[in-house]
This record gives sequence, structure tokens and C-alpha cells, in this order.
Amino acid sequence: MMDHRRTSFSMVFILAVALISLASFELAGRRCPKRPPDNVVFQKEVGTWDTTTYTWPKGNFAPPTVYNGLEVNKLFSNSNRLHRTYTGTSSESLGTAKFTGNGLTLQFDANSTTYTGRWYSNTELKHARLEGKFDKKTNTLTLVYFAPPGKGAQYGEERHTTRYIDADTKEFSVAFVVSQNGKSNSFTFFKTIAKRKKP
Repeated sequence: MMDHRRTSFSMVFILAVALISLASFELAGRRCPKRPPDNVVFQKEVGTWDTTTYTWPKGNFAPPTVYNGLEVNKLFSNSNRLHRTYTGTSSESLGTAKFTGNGLTLQFDANSTTYTGRWYSNTELKHARLEGKFDKKTNTLTLVYFAPPGKGAQYGEERHTTRYIDADTKEFSVAFVVSQNGKSNSFTFFKTIAKRKKP
């Protein structure tokens, strides 16, 4: 009788462990981001890039501030996410200004078929959220910037656009877009030309 009870208890215990493991596996699978079928954006981005960045903090009619930088994009999380680090410097009349960015953690949202990401920099204490889509016809990734609470535009949106010119060249720009009465006006205040660094 005792052996029968022990055997029954062991079978129940093993079954319970199996069910818990299965549930955990399914939950982990749901949380794991899914890549787009062709994974084209990640393959275009991965690598090391020499960058030249132009910014117009005083408007397009003023001379731009020029940054020379290095951008590194790596795949992680079973190649389901893309991580970016950036370091740049600019020579100005008051010295050398440095800018660093870290953590463009880009992933594909299979439910909404959009790319989502987070961005951190040394000029912001809070991170920003990005979301958008890739257009195969124009070979362009467009992400809308959602500013941290208390910051950002109230009457327009900030668009981050990456145009892949060829396998080793891309152009990234940031524009502020204001829409009113069915018309849109944009002001580009940040543009980067990136060349893939050869091994």
C-alpha cells in the first residue's frame, strides 16, 4: 500500500513539473520577439559605420555643426534584436563637444508588423520610444519618436528616417513634421551619412 502511494505521488509530481515547464516554455515563446520574414532591416544595419553628422540647432539658414563619429550595430537575443552604440565629436569655437548614444534596441513586433525601439544618449536623462515601418519600395525605415513625458513637441511629430542607398551607404535624418489643415511642413535638423567600415 505504501509503495503504491509513493508511486502515485511520484507520478503526480512528475506530471506537475512537466506542466509547469511546458507553461514556462510557452510563456517564454510569447515574450520572445519575432523577426520579420526576410529580416532585411537588421541585415542592412549590422556592422561598423564611419559617420558624418550635420545638425542645425539654429535653423537651416545657419551653418551646421558637424560631428564625425563611429556607429556599431550588433545582433543579440538570438538575432531577434539590434543594439546600437554611437560616439561622435565636433570641433567648435569653444572646444570639442562630445555626443554618445547607446541602446537603439530595435526589434520587430509581429502583431503590429512594426519595428519598435528605445534610444538613450548623454543629452537625455530618460529614454525615448521609437516605432515605425520599413518600406521595401523606397528602401526606407521610418520611425516616429515618442518623447519622454514632459518633453518633445505638442503640435507635431519627430520622424527618424533611414534610407539605405546601397549595401555600404545609408542616410539617416531627423525631421520635425507639423500637420495642419491637411498640409504638412517639415524641418530637418539632423542628418547623418554613414559608410560601412571595411574589415
